[in-house]
Amino acid sequence: LDCLDHAVYPFSELVRELKVDRDQAISPIFQTYYAYQNYITSTVTDLQRPGPEGALHTKFLKEVHQEGDKDLGLEVYEEPERFILNIKYNPDLFEAATIQRLLEHFIRLAAAVVQQPYGTIAAYDFFSAAQKAAMLRDWNDTARPFPEAQLLFQLFEEQAAKTPDCTAVVFKDQALSYAELDRRSSKLAAYLQQQGVGPETFVGLYLERSLEIVVGAVGILKAGGVYVPLDPALPEERLGYMIDDAKVAFLLTTASLASRAQPFKSRVPNLGLIYLDKDWPAIDRCSAPSRPPELQPQNLAYVIYTSGSTGRPKGVMISHLTTTRHCYSIRDYFRMAPGERVCLQSPISFDASIEQIFAPLSIGATVAIRDLEVLSPKPFSTMLADLKINIIQLPPAFILALFREWQLNPRLIPADLKLLISCGDVLAVETVRLWQAMLKDRVTLLNVYGPTEVTAKATFHHVDPNMDTASLARIPIGRPLANKKIYILDRYSHPTLVGVPGELHIGGTGPGRGYHGRPALTAEKFVPDPFSDEPGSRLYRSGDLAYYRDDGTIEFLGRIDHQVKVRGHRIELGEIEAVLAAHPAVRSAAVITVDMREDKRLVAYLVAKEGHTLDQGDLKACLGRQLPDFMVPSAFVSLDQMPLTPTGKINRRALPQPEGSVGEGAIAPRDAVELELTRIWEEVLEVKNPDIRQDFFALGGHSLLAIRLMVLIEERMGRELPLATLFQAPTIEQLAAILRREDAGSEPTLVPLQALGTKPALFLVPGAGGTVLYLNELADHLGPDQPVYAFQATGLDGRSEPYTSVPALAEHYIQAMRLMQPEGPYLLGGHSFGGRVAFEMARGLERMGQKVQQLILLDCMAPRPEAESDDWDDTSLLIAFAGALGMDIGRNIDMLAGLVADQDLDQQLERLLHALKQQNLVLPDMRMTRFKGLFQVFNTNNQIQYIPDGPINARITLFKAADFEPRVIEQEDVRQMIDDPIISAKLDAMNRRWAHFAERTARDREDAHLGWDRYTTAAVTTYDVPGDHMTLVREPHAQALAQAMQACLACSAGGQMGADAVR
Repeated sequence: LDCLDHAVYPFSELVRELKVDRDQAISPIFQTYYAYQNYITSTVTDLQRPGPEGALHTKFLKEVHQEGDKDLGLEVYEEPERFILNIKYNPDLFEAATIQRLLEHFIRLAAAVVQQPYGTIAAYDFFSAAQKAAMLRDWNDTARPFPEAQLLFQLFEEQAAKTPDCTAVVFKDQALSYAELDRRSSKLAAYLQQQGVGPETFVGLYLERSLEIVVGAVGILKAGGVYVPLDPALPEERLGYMIDDAKVAFLLTTASLASRAQPFKSRVPNLGLIYLDKDWPAIDRCSAPSRPPELQPQNLAYVIYTSGSTGRPKGVMISHLTTTRHCYSIRDYFRMAPGERVCLQSPISFDASIEQIFAPLSIGATVAIRDLEVLSPKPFSTMLADLKINIIQLPPAFILALFREWQLNPRLIPADLKLLISCGDVLAVETVRLWQAMLKDRVTLLNVYGPTEVTAKATFHHVDPNMDTASLARIPIGRPLANKKIYILDRYSHPTLVGVPGELHIGGTGPGRGYHGRPALTAEKFVPDPFSDEPGSRLYRSGDLAYYRDDGTIEFLGRIDHQVKVRGHRIELGEIEAVLAAHPAVRSAAVITVDMREDKRLVAYLVAKEGHTLDQGDLKACLGRQLPDFMVPSAFVSLDQMPLTPTGKINRRALPQPEGSVGEGAIAPRDAVELELTRIWEEVLEVKNPDIRQDFFALGGHSLLAIRLMVLIEERMGRELPLATLFQAPTIEQLAAILRREDAGSEPTLVPLQALGTKPALFLVPGAGGTVLYLNELADHLGPDQPVYAFQATGLDGRSEPYTSVPALAEHYIQAMRLMQPEGPYLLGGHSFGGRVAFEMARGLERMGQKVQQLILLDCMAPRPEAESDDWDDTSLLIAFAGALGMDIGRNIDMLAGLVADQDLDQQLERLLHALKQQNLVLPDMRMTRFKGLFQVFNTNNQIQYIPDGPINARITLFKAADFEPRVIEQEDVRQMIDDPIISAKLDAMNRRWAHFAERTARDREDAHLGWDRYTTAAVTTYDVPGDHMTLVREPHAQALAQAMQACLACSAGGQMGADAVR
């Protein structure tokens, strides 16, 4: 009330005195106001008092008022017999219907306060009877009839009897008819029953992608068991916990996974291993299974594990009845038809795989299992077309990538695709716009939502082909599926008003039984349904924030708790925090997500125990042993103490922005060398006061910034360092130590891209450019426990001469490698030209009596038996060199080839460097000496002729780029950049040369093994990976390549390869 003493203080003076920042878009200080105007009563009374001229007649003119300058304001005028409410609002922010509803709620609140003056706001009912009926009854009118007594596998059995000869499931070139799938799954069910499997018996499904996934799932259910999907890509410790927690009785697997399955028996001694390939003769002798009389629809069908906030994953239990009802709904909403092809896109450990298997099998459609090796948009599109896919579910980020690719190449749009379902994350408005522009008349787009706890889906939204997306912020998640109900409730479990956010609760037939072995958590998340008369009905508290729109559709806003979605994966931040907190050096830990353009990254904040230091490599290795790769934070920040709220909880909003990797605290520069380096670090990375032990790359550094860093060191400190030095010494402290030495300018041969880890080291040879920087992203994705070293070519400094033969290079690299690892077995690899050098290294090592465990080739063509001659001239080499630079800095600069004319090579190089600088494709600090060194190495390597003297005994694993596009230099593109009369003739000649080269390369690439089967006495295994020759090792494809390599390296350690991955 004291404020009323200053009621007449001018607002403009207040703004001036407070010196607030002004923004033309918003009103200063506040944007919402409430004004109570009580001057009218006293004024009217004065005017109506009789005077010399008699009493005046007064009338309130509501049309005359001052325009509002705030976003929203409510003015209340007091009259003797009534109140007048005048609401002012910004029409750019609010719709008229929203304001009308707001006024109605205010009036209803005022009436309630008068009737119950001592109540609380939470206790007052803002709803009209019509609004409450719409929200609780009309918008949840989803009841649909379905059979009550069916078991999940019976949906398939009934369909198999109707269409026995139709195709039930396909994978690559393999297929099973409905009759054959029925026969094989029945044999397996009978065998499992002989082993003791029955209702509520948990059976693990530990399989790579294959037909056996479907055979195993149906067979377990026919036996009466509960299937527990286990993804072989997950860490062994995490899988072991799931098997132990679920008390899995049997594990269905194959002989190719035997070495990885055996360790699980140490955690569950009575665990039975059943091999669907090795044991199939015994399985095939079994007769038909019998249905256990005690098996009822209420029995469990499956248990799927999701991330858990306590540090351990939690198993979600779903019954036959719940899943059967869901499959009926899904096939109706997806409009599945007999004979259509539905893609099994999701891993078996994802809940969406359930409906992708059983909904199609219940209606006579075909389950088409996609090849997990195909990950990038272009080959993925080809796969959809080849498999004739009609229906597919995908994460929205990948849908956006597909649409962008289809926008550039409309011919890639699969002709048979009719329905695209976005699930797992937020569907971007940009994605809908692309769909409207390209596909709205031929492909239906659905946006669906649902947690694992409610059988994968709870709501669906048919995206309107004609919706106006100009001012749209979010795409709705729609309305509840059949027999499911949605309630959006506040913290008092009261329904929220339209437009008011609350926690989304899911009821009806959706909620599962709960969490296996977690009764307290089940009681917390699965609560009684206060809006249902059905005994035992429950609601699942999703933890998701949402609100109702006027038409009853729902908009999703995000999470209430600390669960997040990263690249479509559901992650409980508490699980990561619990693993970190268990580390012996960590006192406390907090993990948050930081937005990165179209994605998020995880950042961990840590406080060390007294007397301990925190090591990022050790922390990553610890997390990698227990968590999937997508749950390992990309940055670690060390704090003296955690910021806390007044209630003593960690204040996540007060956590600082991540600035780098974990160190021992802020250590300042200790001499002039470290001080100068700190200033350079601040300028290049745009950070303040970096710790001298913070990693350059963890602070956001990359290859372009690394070049600038080295240039500034040379300019200001008079020392020219090889670029690879930064990999050896990525901190100020380490780099200063090198600068203090006399031999700082020597070029290191072996560069540690990832020096930590307990696994056998992988040694990589880069392509013809000879630099190792572009392999850094691949090394990062190979994981914190996988050491990776790369060989840097001699001659990059522009002073020393490069090696001129493959055997000489191989001998030099072997010497460097054996200084670090004197004895084998060795893991060798190489990209492009580097693959041939790695092959010659393998030959040299085998001649020395050393064992080469595996040779990994990254899109490398085998040498032809006859000598190769591409007749490279200077112009050709400069064009190829420009392309190699484009790979190294993530840009395509072939168009600049037109710059080179009838000049000598030095003039051409100088002109090319100048043009690159003009177009900001290299930093302006690039020196000619270093630029010529880069070209000298590239030129030499490209002109080396190499024919091996014989084969090797080591196994070869080839990762073949899925994309191959001939390079054509467009004249119009160049004319827009460079005005040179010689360009046209040059480009015509070069295009003819490149066309001939591309034609020959395309023929060679038709060989699945690219010719390498001639050069080994062992096997050649080929994998198709996303990207082209230049991009397969870089983002966004590096992660997919790394995952495929990890599987091969794991199999190599076990002495075998996964048969299903071999082409």
